[in-house]
Amino acid sequence: MKQEFISHLIQAHPSLSEKELDELISPQLLSLFEIQLPKKVFNQAEDFVQASFELRESPEYQALLNSEIQERGIKDPGNKSICMSYDFHLDSTGELKLIEINTNAAFLALGYEMYQMRKLPLPVSDFSMLQLKDSIETEMQLQKKSLPTPFQVAIIDEEPEKQRLFAEFLVFQAYFQKWGWSTQIADFRKAIEADFIYNRYTDFYLSQPESKNLRENFLSGEICLSPNPFEYCLLADKQRMIDWSDGDFWAQLPSGFHEIRQRL
Repeated sequence: MKQEFISHLIQAHPSLSEKELDELISPQLLSLFEIQLPKKVFNQAEDFVQASFELRESPEYQALLNSEIQERGIKDPGNKSICMSYDFHLDSTGELKLIEINTNAAFLALGYEMYQMRKLPLPVSDFSMLQLKDSIETEMQLQKKSLPTPFQVAIIDEEPEKQRLFAEFLVFQAYFQKWGWSTQIADFRKAIEADFIYNRYTDFYLSQPESKNLRENFLSGEICLSPNPFEYCLLADKQRMIDWSDGDFWAQLPSGFHEIRQRL
């Protein structure tokens, strides 16, 4: 199946190197098996995502986290986060249990390509990678930035070529270039010229000394960084899962938030 997947990627993205993909893609990345889940699982997950986003958008919720936001020296850049993931497990009764919210999740591109290779229907039937293109353009608009020509994009991580899923960076790059965007894959510590940065680096608050330049560019608004520390604070910091399980936390919000609490 590994060779079949590589052949699919090369056919879909001729700019990719078969030799490089052969070195990057592990047989353990692929599975012969399919797992069928009941529709209610999808509905529960969708409702949770909607509820958490409603909470994230509310001024009262953001005000409750304002002291932490100020303490961390971050601010709302306007844009949000592409490629977010809400990771669930099924419990013994078949109900969903949230494991984490991840603002810089992996596997959107590779997962999409696997479904295409296997000719399986997508869990979200009307999804296409063009929605990612729309999301990036929306991120720029939310930061009140026009889309320049040429549009320069960077995919960043710590030593990206050594990352376990570097192959996905190459697939993203192939998509971005197909859309006419100048795209580089770079170490976050390098001087990066880009209008938009797809961030896979895991110093989520950009608090480490080596993140200094990236943090300054983010705070100045010089770049559109997605995902970014503000979004991480609102949704993906593990402390939020503790907060959402704490009655005292919800007691600080208006009674109208009871319905959101129940859905979470």
